[in-house]
Amino acid sequence: MFSSPEEVAQKLRAIQYLVADELLPVVYLAMKLGKPLLVEGPPGSGKTELACAVAKAAGTVVERLMFRHTAASLINKETGNMKLSPAQLGHANVQITADVYTHVDEAQRRKAAEALERGILGNL
Repeated sequence: MFSSPEEVAQKLRAIQYLVADELLPVVYLAMKLGKPLLVEGPPGSGKTELACAVAKAAGTVVERLMFRHTAASLINKETGNMKLSPAQLGHANVQITADVYTHVDEAQRRKAAEALERGILGNL
């Protein structure tokens, strides 16, 4: 594992991966605490490459399962159609995807709260 943010930088440089300095303490703390590191961004922004580089530098691997949660959540968020995720992920039914793989982000929570507010206040 890593003993400090500086070691994170050193090990990432050793595998020819350049990372912004402000990410080093975040990566270090996530690894030290055994917590997931949520990296958001558009497709092609380097999220998967970061995950693979950190795993390689830490002497571990990234399991495909880790990306299934992200894929299910993104499909649902972008299309609004929960039935597309099971087909893409090979699940037998939508309930497995809904219960295990999809997550709601802050923007979705905010949008739902605003919709409820409009619905409630609009009826007064």
